[in-house]
Parts: sequence; structure tokens; C-alpha cells
Amino acid sequence: PQLAWANEKLYVSVDWTSDGSTTRRTFVYDPSLGKTGAWIMTDIDAGPLFAYQPPNTEHLLLGGCVANTGRLIHIDDDDDRVFDKYGTDEDNIPSHFVTPWMSTRNPVVKKRWGKPQMVTLAKSSLQMTVEVYKDYDFADYAKTFPVDITGRTSASVWGTATWQNDDGSLGDGVWSSEDQSKVTDVKRLPTLGTARAISMKIIGPTATNSDWQVNAIGFTYVPRRMR
Repeated sequence: PQLAWANEKLYVSVDWTSDGSTTRRTFVYDPSLGKTGAWIMTDIDAGPLFAYQPPNTEHLLLGGCVANTGRLIHIDDDDDRVFDKYGTDEDNIPSHFVTPWMSTRNPVVKKRWGKPQMVTLAKSSLQMTVEVYKDYDFADYAKTFPVDITGRTSASVWGTATWQNDDGSLGDGVWSSEDQSKVTDVKRLPTLGTARAISMKIIGPTATNSDWQVNAIGFTYVPRRMR
């Protein structure tokens, strides 16, 4: 295994055996995710890892590819890298996030789960897919639905946009976000149904090469009486 520390994250590159086939995988431990941190598994086939910090810049983490011999990859890249390009094609990066089991204070009582609300990044137009799992069973999802995000930016131009016209009517000025990467949206999702516990798998866009974020999820429920 290879270890590296960069940008407040731990990177571990190891051989990974699945279904009789051994490949190289890179795991990332991010202590900022949750109370105890979380591990993220990638299919980056990095062998040697090299972290360094040029003067007055952030840490850079480079990995030498094993399967793609002769290629050097910038592992902890910024938001602009939204596709894989080991060869000549730009391949979509499959990604997903699975929530913990939401069971409230009583894990065995059935609840009617309402419409959760999700805070997402909205700088690009894309579609995510949500799979809903129930009662601690990940064998198959009980419900699935798409979540469409409409990207938006400010159309105001300095020296042209106005808050109010000379005749007193409203102008075309709108508030601009401080940074496009901070444009967020709150999406209200469909009703999840009845279950003792709920978990959601949120799958990133597959039709477009776009970065995506889910920054918060709020669940609503009504407990049923035990019999």
C-alpha cells in the first residue's frame, strides 16, 4: 500500500481483489465528513503517491497509474475536472452517495415518511437519480425517482443592469452570487412511503460531465402506533 496526506485528507492506494480479479484502488479518508470522518473509494489505479506544496499554493497530490502505465494523474483536482481522460476520450466519472439509515429514536416502529428536502449545488443543469431503500435492506431499492437541477447564474452586467427604470418600473438587475460554486438550490423530493428506516442512494449525473453536491437533507415523518 501507498500512503499520502494532502489537503487535510488521507490517501491510501492498495490492491483490491473482487470476483477473482485484482485491481488498484485509491481510498480517501476525509475527516470533515460527519462526526468521525468517512472513507471514499475510487477506481483510481494509483501506485506511487507524491504530495507536495509549491510556494503560496495548496497541496498537490500526484499518482503514477498502474494499469494506465506511463500516465501521471492529479488526484485531488479542483471542481473543473469532471471527467476521466486516461486515453483520448472524456469518460464520465460514476459517483454516488449513500445516506446512513434514518430510523429516528425508535428503529422498529414504522413511520410515514414525508417529502424530504435536499440542498444541492445549482451552478450547472443536470439530473441526479435517487434510490430509496427501506427497513435495513440494501438488496433492492423500493423506489426511485430523478432530481432535476437547473443551473443558474446572474444576468446582471455592471453599468447596464438597473434596479429601477426612470419611469418607476422595476429594472433588470438581480443579485449575483458571490461565487458560482456557492449557488445552491433546495429541492423538495417525493414522498418516501412507510418504513421503519429509510436510506437514500443519490447517484450523480451520467448524461453530463458536471460536478455535483448534496450539502444537506431534511427528513419529515409521522410515527405509527405500535400494535
